[in-house]
Amino acid sequence: TLAGTVSDDKSLELLSNASVEFINSEDETVIATFNTDENGAFVSDYLNDKKLGEHIQFDVRVKKEKYLTQTFKVDMILANDPHIQLDYLINKTEIGTDIGIVFKINPIYFDLDKSDIRPDAALELDKIIKIMNENPSVTIELGSHTDCRATMEYNTALSNQRAKSSAKYIQSKINDPKRIYGIGYGETKLVNDCQCEGDQTSDCSEEEHQANRRTEFKIVKK
Repeated sequence: TLAGTVSDDKSLELLSNASVEFINSEDETVIATFNTDENGAFVSDYLNDKKLGEHIQFDVRVKKEKYLTQTFKVDMILANDPHIQLDYLINKTEIGTDIGIVFKINPIYFDLDKSDIRPDAALELDKIIKIMNENPSVTIELGSHTDCRATMEYNTALSNQRAKSSAKYIQSKINDPKRIYGIGYGETKLVNDCQCEGDQTSDCSEEEHQANRRTEFKIVKK
């Protein structure tokens, strides 16, 4: 048997009438669709003809009004347990939410002093494109941040170039390019006390500086 639940990520409230779609991972066709009941639960007969030891692989797309559409992967070998339980937490569509954190987007890296999109960065930006296509009502601010090293003017200019370059890449692959824009904040929004402008010196570790070199994808309109 295959069953599952859908809950709010923060309150853990079970969510009724959420749409749950099983998606073929290769061609993205919909295999089956369910709606959660009043207890936030769904049951599927998808495994009825499967055998012990069979490799099961598909995506699960969960949708609900006022929530971000989120896709989860199922990849398992059917073992002796006759019951498979799939429990999902989804996030409300809220202004200020960083979808990079919600969807676990890896850091966007650039070569030194450059703003060209590297192949590894393109892989992460492609994930943002998929998320935006699955959530067509949201508008995203792509914010690029640096650490305190180099001058404030230089950091602002470079981060702005990187933000606009990243946003342009995404704009070319979504229906409405106006749904995302890039802003470079340089070192103006440090997440820790690693400041080193003017007479200030920083004894922060490389890891602490790295925390400030980040790209954020914040919802500004839903």
